[in-house]
Amino acid sequence: MATQGKQLDVICLGRIAVDFYAQQIGARLEEASTFSKYIGGSSGNVAYGTAIQGLKSSMLARVGDEHMGRFLREELQRVGADTHSLITDPQHLTGLVILGIKDQETFPLIFYRENCADMALTPDDIDESYIASSRALAITGTHLSHPNTRAAVLKALEYASRHGLRTVLDIDYRPVLCGLTSLGDGETRFVESAKVTRELQEVLHHFDLIVGTEEEFHIAGGSIDALSALTNVRKATQATLGCKRGVQGCSVFEAEIAADWQQVKLHAGVRVEVLNVLGAGDAFMSGLLRGYLNDEGWDQACRYANACGALVVSRHGCAPAMPSKQELDDYLQREQEVKRPDCDERLINTTGQFAQPIGVNLAVFTDDQRRQFVTMLFQQRLKIEHDARPAQRCGARPVGKSLVSHVNGLLHLRGSALCDAAFNLPGSRVMHIDGLIAAAQAHLPTNKVTRGFHVSPSFKAVVARSPAALSAGGSVFITPLVGEPHKQAQS
Repeated sequence: MATQGKQLDVICLGRIAVDFYAQQIGARLEEASTFSKYIGGSSGNVAYGTAIQGLKSSMLARVGDEHMGRFLREELQRVGADTHSLITDPQHLTGLVILGIKDQETFPLIFYRENCADMALTPDDIDESYIASSRALAITGTHLSHPNTRAAVLKALEYASRHGLRTVLDIDYRPVLCGLTSLGDGETRFVESAKVTRELQEVLHHFDLIVGTEEEFHIAGGSIDALSALTNVRKATQATLGCKRGVQGCSVFEAEIAADWQQVKLHAGVRVEVLNVLGAGDAFMSGLLRGYLNDEGWDQACRYANACGALVVSRHGCAPAMPSKQELDDYLQREQEVKRPDCDERLINTTGQFAQPIGVNLAVFTDDQRRQFVTMLFQQRLKIEHDARPAQRCGARPVGKSLVSHVNGLLHLRGSALCDAAFNLPGSRVMHIDGLIAAAQAHLPTNKVTRGFHVSPSFKAVVARSPAALSAGGSVFITPLVGEPHKQAQS
């Protein structure tokens, strides 16, 4: 891809936070017991998504000088995104979001963003030479909702105009972040607000491409009729407008807005079974930017965008659920034969964080194999210095956490890890569990677990990130169930 002499393809300016997704699918957040940690925030997701789509992306924001800030930096670096302008802020903490998947229509989320690091961005953080080093600048609308970040955005847009960058706006309307809902209501996607509409329309003329859902164009255009809203937006800007239309797909408006949807070209979406709609828009934007910045035309850009969005809604999480360039290209080459990409075994097993290691047998170590396990450790020259044997509980005999924790510490130095604990009923034999089945157990609500075990979050991470290490052999520990293991083990 030609970069026209520029060091970067796109700078992403806006929200970046840590997402904690409940693993218990179908449970209320009140009932969730374990969470997966992912990179999040609209701009952070797009920086990640465009990087794995082969673009040279960069993140312009602030993160806290703490563990979560370092996690975000390392996640972006891991996929090749530039982080030189991801500023470490010692005065503010990294924003957090807690999310759940209740059902196909209900996705509760709570933003913990009061005075957070990414909203502390100021005009002084915007360096002209850095902006000039990119071909495009992508902004998210949240940073237009606060005076300081709005000033920073406007300064970046001024430099972008001066140096000929393409400018992109993801409207990214979150009523709760505009103070229009209760603090705990992050799920509501639309609330009418003349103030927000006015503030958006004041800046729309700065952009070459504006992307949003129908509801987001409602707020930008000041009308709850989508075509009327788009017409109002067109009065404020000559930008290309990309309207996401849910399961139908998307439409692109380069000129005047038609009076009827029947006259509007629809770029059809991809049919999948929806697991989680959160983050689909950021995946869509990542694919769209790939086609837009490569000058591949809107038909191809929308193919990328719709496919990226569809694959993400069928998976857990957002940025780590986004397809890589390899995965997306593989799907698009076979799209006529792959009617349901969420059910396609080749896509499910494509390399990436969400690849599932089909066919890997996982030997689950139980208390009955304790002696053999200790012998194995000594054979591997791993010395056990602490071994506190816990009391028997509810007929199950958990492995001592101090033993496992110590072994984990030793194995961490070798790039491996074990889970927290294991249990088995007295006298039973070692279990062999299919990796896919075992990994899925952690996602079930605790009142719906049908076997005598469920997998700890650390196990899921091992399966997802290091299947090769597991297939090479080794023991995996299963978290003990709380309650009545005898009854659950027999079900």
